[in-house]
Amino acid sequence: MARHVREDSPPVGVGERAYPRLGPALFTPGYGILCAVQTADLPEIRRLAKVECLQEILPGARPPSDTFSILRQAGLAGGTQFLGQGGSLLLYRQTAQIRRMADAMGWRILANPPETRLPWENKASFRGRLLDMGLPALQFEILELESLGGDECSRLMDRWGGPIVLQIPCFPQGGGRSSFVVREPAEIIDLRAEWGRGNHRGHRFSQVMASPWLSGISASMEGCVTPWGVLVSPLQLQLVDIPEVLPPNGFGRFCGHQWGAGIPGAGWVQEMATSITIKVGNAMAAEGYRGVFGLDFLVENGGRAIWALECNPRYTGAFPTLTLLQWAHGLAPLEAFHVMSWLRDDPVELPPELLEATSRPVGPAAQILLFNRDPWDTQVSQELPSGLYEWVQAEGKGRRKGPALPFPAAGLCKTEDFLILDGPPLPGHRLKPGRELERVARIIFFRDVVDPSSGGIAMDVRQVIQWVYRSLGLEKVDP
Repeated sequence: MARHVREDSPPVGVGERAYPRLGPALFTPGYGILCAVQTADLPEIRRLAKVECLQEILPGARPPSDTFSILRQAGLAGGTQFLGQGGSLLLYRQTAQIRRMADAMGWRILANPPETRLPWENKASFRGRLLDMGLPALQFEILELESLGGDECSRLMDRWGGPIVLQIPCFPQGGGRSSFVVREPAEIIDLRAEWGRGNHRGHRFSQVMASPWLSGISASMEGCVTPWGVLVSPLQLQLVDIPEVLPPNGFGRFCGHQWGAGIPGAGWVQEMATSITIKVGNAMAAEGYRGVFGLDFLVENGGRAIWALECNPRYTGAFPTLTLLQWAHGLAPLEAFHVMSWLRDDPVELPPELLEATSRPVGPAAQILLFNRDPWDTQVSQELPSGLYEWVQAEGKGRRKGPALPFPAAGLCKTEDFLILDGPPLPGHRLKPGRELERVARIIFFRDVVDPSSGGIAMDVRQVIQWVYRSLGLEKVDP
């Protein structure tokens, strides 16, 4: 793939941490990463990509968490070699602020502009577009915040026969940060008090979207709008609301993926999800969108029906783990076509079998994200190296076997093996309060992690999670 994405000025991936921007290093010569947080996996990542880290350039400074602030602080620091005039930046998402900065610096932004992205990102707008395309969309109502009270909740609960889900449709962050389940009309009082006159985590809003709450399985699929058509990933089981890794009182919070088993009627569901994703991708392409996007689905219990819930027109939490898994299986990564879609204005002809390979299975495998579980900010007090580990049951701990990157070739890992990446932060790093969902680390397993009998995380996987928290000096967060 490298010969298809080569250019004179290699792109630079920008993000809070280095790992989520790692994927293109596998197939883009000279690729670099600009990140904010110094994490234990940087030495391994630097074996594959050039990395500049703001915490290393400006020791002691609080690292920024959003792309605009990272670019601004890097420019003010003057110590980065990546951000001269010109160049290409591979971003999580583009904003108006970032575009103004890029115009001034002559940067090429490899991410869709807000006017292309936002109509798909808005949850209510996306549901409406699904209905216009004749695709299955969950029922919804748009409500003015000022009119939202107990009587309105009672009406919706009577209409749909049970609890309702309230979402802020225009909220710019995913991961369940703007989704709330309401089981009793009185619960809306506390929620309204938290929102005040329409402010959630600094984001202003005036409307909410209400939908029926349905019991089922969360799934997702990655799509990619390319000059060769819309490509798709294998179907992914979404790991949501795992109590072992989250602060209390959350709903709909994304915690990882499982690739492989775990979805009833997976053959039919995969076929339907693929059809929906391709149709949505074609509609996005008609509006000028290019590159990766993700669709979230709800599979009703028993696989009776599948509903598209929302669209994430950007990089998603599946990356770069999906990319590294596809690479380990000898498959052309979906992310490679994302990069080519932005870097090549003269797309070469590619064989159909190369394009179709992005949807092939990559499991059994899974990733689980660990967050600060405390309601207050807390400090990492011990160092845990990144790497490939094996779980030693007799000792109740992990034993490091070697480097984590690149992923071992498919079939070479044991079920007791796991990887620690996407961190952890080094000792002394202060984690934000739990409600901010600051990531501690990402654990990658080469097996299914969901216990099919209980629907929860398997006991031995829970032991690995607890050991990672203890190893970082976060003992009090054990569930």
